[in-house]
Amino acid sequence: MGTVLFTVVGVGGILAVLYSFMKSNKKNKLNENK
Repeated sequence: MGTVLFTVVGVGGILAVLYSFMKSNKKNKLNENK
C-alpha cells in the first residue's frame, strides 16, 4: 500500500508540474501575440 500511495503522489506531482508549465507557456504565447 505504501508503495502504491508513493507512486500516486509522485505521478500527481509530475502532472501538476506539467499542467502549470503548460499554463505558463500559453500565457507567454498570448503575451507575444499582443
